[in-house]
Formats: sequence, C-alpha cells, structure tokens
Amino acid sequence: MLIVLKYTILSGDSYTRISTDLAKCTGITYQQIASFNHITDPGKIKVGEVLKIPDTAGQDTHFRYTVRPGNTLSEIADGIDKAAGVTVEDIQKANPQISPANLQVGQVIALPSKESQLSTIGYWARTWDTSDAPTPGATMGLAFSGWADPAIAIADSKQTKASLKGAELIGIGGGNANGKYTADVLAQINSKLHGANFAGYQGIAFDIGIGDANLQQDFKSAFSLAKSLDYQVIVSVSHSAPYDIDNGNPNESNALMKSILADPNVDIISPMLYSSGHESGNDYTPTNGTPWTDYQNTQAAIMPSILDPDWYADAESYFRTHFNIALKGYIIWPRSS
Repeated sequence: MLIVLKYTILSGDSYTRISTDLAKCTGITYQQIASFNHITDPGKIKVGEVLKIPDTAGQDTHFRYTVRPGNTLSEIADGIDKAAGVTVEDIQKANPQISPANLQVGQVIALPSKESQLSTIGYWARTWDTSDAPTPGATMGLAFSGWADPAIAIADSKQTKASLKGAELIGIGGGNANGKYTADVLAQINSKLHGANFAGYQGIAFDIGIGDANLQQDFKSAFSLAKSLDYQVIVSVSHSAPYDIDNGNPNESNALMKSILADPNVDIISPMLYSSGHESGNDYTPTNGTPWTDYQNTQAAIMPSILDPDWYADAESYFRTHFNIALKGYIIWPRSS
C-alpha cells in the first residue's frame, strides 16, 4: 500500500469524514490551495498551519490539512489528489495500530493512495546483517553481498535468499573494491548465467558504483543474456550515475549511464538517493555531471533506492515536478545507525 500523505487529526474528524472530504478534492492543485488560503509565496508555509482545501472550482472548504515539517504545497496537493477516493477500510488498513473509534486530536495517521501507484516495493537485504527486515508491503527482496565476483555473491547470498520476501533477486557489485566491475567480472557473470548458477532467483540487480572504462558492450551482453534467460534486470547507481568509473572519470561514467538508460534489456533503474545512509532526507545531487534529464526518455522503470518509505512521496513529487518523470516504486536501503 502506497502512503501518500501524513494527516494530523483535527477536532470532529473521523475516518468517514476524512474519506468523504477527500473525495471532493480530486484534481486539486497547489496553485488553487495557495489562492484559497491567500498565500502569496507558496514556498513559505508554516509548520502547524491548518490549510483549507477547496474543491477544484475553488469554492467551499472540503478538507483541512495541518502542515507538517518538510511539507511543500506541491507535495500536499499531490498527496490529497492521490488520496481522494480512499475508503474508510483503506484508511484502517494503512493504520492498523490505531483505533478509528478513539481518534485523538493531534494524532498523525497515514493516508494511502486510492489506487496502487507502484508496480514494485523492494528492499535490500544485506547478507552480513540478519536484522534487515522486509519492508512492509514488499513485493521484491534483493540479497546484497557487495561482491562483483558472482561466485562469491552467490555463496554469500544463499542464506539471505531463504528469507527474502516477494520476488527473489541477487545483487552483484557494490560500492567498494569488492564490488568493482571489470570485463573479466562480466564474463564470469555470463558464464554463471549460462551455467544456471543463478537458478532460483527471479532477477539480477547490477549495483554499479566502481568499474573500468569502456564496459558498455560488456554490460550490454550481460543484460541481454540475463533477459534471454527470463531474469529481471535491475541497475542501481549512486544518485544519477556510477560514481567511480575509470578512476573517477566523469566522461566514462556519463557514457556508461547513457548506455544503460538506452538499453532495452534493463527493466528497472534504481538511483540511490543517499550516500552515507545517515541522511535525513533524499539527496538529489547528480553524480559526475549526469543530469536527471537524461532519465526522461528511458523505457526502464525508475525506482529510486531510499532510506525511508515516507520519503517516496517527496521523490515522486521532485521527479515529476522538475523533470516530468513518473516513478514506479522504490527500494529501501537499511538506514545506518
């Protein structure tokens, strides 16, 4: 279930009232909200301010929303539009820990989308940390060892695979020397594919952070072979592109990323919107000068890797508003403690 907004309970609220009021706000825009609330600068809204949400004709107040930290008018309008049409049962399912008969003023509940906006919710399961729990609602689990050597990755992922939830995928590659891609490593991956060594997995996630130069054709070969054998192909990169190709050569990084974005055998591209794992929100900084506009024409589904499911709404709004890119889901990386 996709959560599109966090709502603060106000006096007189009930799930029925919330559902009914939301239904009248379908198609609302942030400009209409700004106008109705006499907001001259949409970039300046105050946490705790209660906004009156009109219908799309800009008439009566149909919904009230309390601004939360980090909210923007665009995010609020988008969340309200997506939640318009949810039923009482939908709200109950999104908040199983809350008694609808005992709502408290100031209590925060989750508002789900009226329909599934995601094709996939995934999570990275680190092979060295058994505490990595499946993300609620996950339809895909990715065993991640950090190794590019496929033999080591397969061996290290064996135990983790047994506990994956949803479709089971194996990650190849990583962000340090163990995860470095070379022509030889990609040839080994092809050999393991031919030898059915990935049997039991539904897909392969190529985590490309470090690699040699001029690997475009080698990756194309591996992607093509994996698809021909009915594996789903995912590529994950640091922000908008691999961060260390040919010892940090941005031209090589950009060239490889353009090849990945144009490859018809890549099903999902997952830009990692974090670096350290300690971030307090998504980091949209491009890598090595590769602009997000390069993602606009890819046929692959864009599913960012993020640290918190609650941050997906912000990512969805960011990519749609700035680049007209529709995201298709997300993958959770365990946040660093």
